[in-house]
Amino acid sequence: MDILSIEKKQIRFIIRQLVELKDVLNKVRRTKDASGEKLKKEINDILRKVRSGIFGCEERMEYKSARNFASLSEAFEKVYTELSSTDRVTMRKLLDKASVYNANLEKLGARGGKIELALREARDNYTDPNLLKKVETLLEDAIEADLAFESVVKELIDSAQKIKKVKSKFNAYKQLQDFAVLVSPGYYIDRDLNSTEPVIVLYDQVKFQEKRHTYEEFWKEVKSGNKRVMDDYNRYPKEDRDLNIYVNSPSNGIYSSIIGYCEMGFKYPRERYLGAYEIYRIAALPGFGPFFFELVFSWASLKHAPVVIDRYDASPAARKVWSYFDTDRKYIIKYPAALRKYPHSIGFTEEEVMKLYGPHAFQASVFDRYGFPEGLSGEKVEELKNKLESLKGSGVQRDLRSFIGSEGKPTTNLAVGGIASLDKAYYYDGEVNILAKLLKKGKTDKKYDKSFAAAGYFFFQYSKPRSGL
Repeated sequence: MDILSIEKKQIRFIIRQLVELKDVLNKVRRTKDASGEKLKKEINDILRKVRSGIFGCEERMEYKSARNFASLSEAFEKVYTELSSTDRVTMRKLLDKASVYNANLEKLGARGGKIELALREARDNYTDPNLLKKVETLLEDAIEADLAFESVVKELIDSAQKIKKVKSKFNAYKQLQDFAVLVSPGYYIDRDLNSTEPVIVLYDQVKFQEKRHTYEEFWKEVKSGNKRVMDDYNRYPKEDRDLNIYVNSPSNGIYSSIIGYCEMGFKYPRERYLGAYEIYRIAALPGFGPFFFELVFSWASLKHAPVVIDRYDASPAARKVWSYFDTDRKYIIKYPAALRKYPHSIGFTEEEVMKLYGPHAFQASVFDRYGFPEGLSGEKVEELKNKLESLKGSGVQRDLRSFIGSEGKPTTNLAVGGIASLDKAYYYDGEVNILAKLLKKGKTDKKYDKSFAAAGYFFFQYSKPRSGL
């Protein structure tokens, strides 16, 4: 559900809440014609309605538990640093105004709130007309706050429609409750490079479970010889039949539930790319690319490592996202330049960096074709190359690539964005807490890990015509 859908759901709730508030207010006003025990009974009926309706109902509790306004605020907070200064000011003002109205509504209408307390007092002292008048005033205040709240949320809708970044980010965060992550052995890396690094799959667990149940029922019918079901199956698109082993096997529904897929190609030795993981293949559904990349970065951060893009090739979509991270995502750490400030994030001390590369490493903004910080002395480069010759393991003996060296021109920006972004390593652990929850949920589907890896490979292949990210 995207940001506009969430906000519109909020609007529908506010309108329904407003109708209930007005209904209660009308009931309060009608009690003026009653007296004695009848008045007490009518006030008590209103009190029960307030406790079971308006703010005491289940949907109100869901609203308070961050499914509507609170989660809307949280999503804006997450993208706050990425907005322009003008958008920041606009959003902050709207959120602050909405927060005030929301807080007022909760104080007025929550269990034990002002309206309930005033009604109790009016019921227990029903002979005092001023107490019922107080309830009427509080309800009028609540209606005014509700109308103001509705106006602000509508303004948020109008503003969100103009800010693409907010819509995209919110799209990912609002669906997280249904998502899970599985990390599987890298069965489908097809280059003879002895990689043993894993596959990371982000998927819609709710959709997967629903599909799995549907397909299990479907195959029961197939095995029973149900001709109608078999005819339906033969009408499936050919690509679905080709993927039958992954879509209609015991792993039912995996392919259609995948949100993002990533194969980690290598874990480099510390001398190269500061021990980074290399992303070999990666694809995500439209709108989820940056978010999925950040999950992958956070996965690597658990092992105190940055991430580099495939040193052989990078798709146009991946290049676009990589450049975006380099220029627009200020909170993502970029190496080797970040060695000046953050060597500890990837398991280095300043002394170790000095010993390994020398002082030039602290001035480099990109890596060279050997995976060393650009600008090291010739003597230091030879020393490191000789050291690597004595090591064994994946990624040591490979021919590497500098994108700047192979594609750069005299006019190319050698420091930031574009081609330069491809010759950097990136580190981010801002999604680690979310990743931990998604990994925990994914463990329940661990028996399907091979099928997830296999279906993910086909997800990547079929994503390429759509440009993957």
